[in-house]
Amino acid sequence: MLKKIAGSFLALAIVGVSSFAVADTTVEPSQLDGNNQDFTIWNATDFDIGELHVSLSSNPRWGEDILGQDVLPAGNHTHVTFHGYKPSDCIFDMRIRKGNDGKFYDVSGVNLCEIDDVAFTNDGDHVTFHKK
Repeated sequence: MLKKIAGSFLALAIVGVSSFAVADTTVEPSQLDGNNQDFTIWNATDFDIGELHVSLSSNPRWGEDILGQDVLPAGNHTHVTFHGYKPSDCIFDMRIRKGNDGKFYDVSGVNLCEIDDVAFTNDGDHVTFHKK
C-alpha cells in the first residue's frame, strides 16, 4: 500500500522565458506544460469514482481530488490535463475513491509519458488498473 500523506496538490509552476534569452537556450512552451502526461481515465468498475488523486511517485503527498465536485460514473471516462510538470516527470501514483463510501484504491508507478488511457476495473472489492 502506498504511504502518501493527503495534502495540497503540487503548485502549478508558471515559467516565463526572458525576451533576452539567446535563441539556442530558449525553451519552447510545449516543453514546460507537461502535456505528455495528459491521459483519459476510464471507469470500467461497477461503481462511481468519487475522487481521483494523482501525484508524482517521488512525492510523499497525495494531490488534491482532480475530479473536484464531479463524480465519474461507472462506464464513463474523462480527460485529465496536466500543467506545470517537466517532460521528464513521467511516473505517477493514482488513488481513486469508491463512490462516497470512503474506500480508497491505490495504484503506483504509472508511466503517464507512455500511457494515454488509464482504465480501472473491479472484481468484487478488488480494483485493478489497466492500460487501455
